[in-house]
Amino acid sequence: MVVNPGRLSLLLFLLLPSFAAAQIPNLYLAAYGDRQVLGVADGEFTSAIGVLSVGYWIREGIGLELEAGTGLTDDSINSLELSVESLVAANLRLESPPMEDIAAYVLLGASAIRLDSDFSGIPDSSVDSSLTGFRGAIGLTFNLSPSWQLDAGFTHHEYNSDVSINSFRLGMRFILAPQAAWKRR
Repeated sequence: MVVNPGRLSLLLFLLLPSFAAAQIPNLYLAAYGDRQVLGVADGEFTSAIGVLSVGYWIREGIGLELEAGTGLTDDSINSLELSVESLVAANLRLESPPMEDIAAYVLLGASAIRLDSDFSGIPDSSVDSSLTGFRGAIGLTFNLSPSWQLDAGFTHHEYNSDVSINSFRLGMRFILAPQAAWKRR
């Protein structure tokens, strides 16, 4: 089954008012920008990815997250151009209690990425690749208000011996029912 991140993002956007109206206390949404360095056998490519995430705290400090993203930029080395078509991930979030409105976290999970590669000057040279693998991240969240948090982190995706991605992430997280979530934290 191939998940279309555009459709998943649209679904999350359409469901947001329902979630907010329901005041689900353990649910949060996030939007991130990732600056990725994609390491392949022949070199490194950089790209920017836009990511939407939805998470649910199953208990204090332990959450489950789903993410969907798409490439915003592409890169080329010599005649090879590489772009990220889509990225989906499922994570377990382990987050420390906040101290001075700052909390540390670790993400462990799996991700799937779809890449498009083209050789410039060669007709019909486009190749789509789908890869799945392990994903781990570390980062910090900064409480800006009862509803908003700034999130900064480093993520590593390991797909196989030839492909890995390291990314730096910056984003905002919105807590749908801040009164309940703030008391919980």
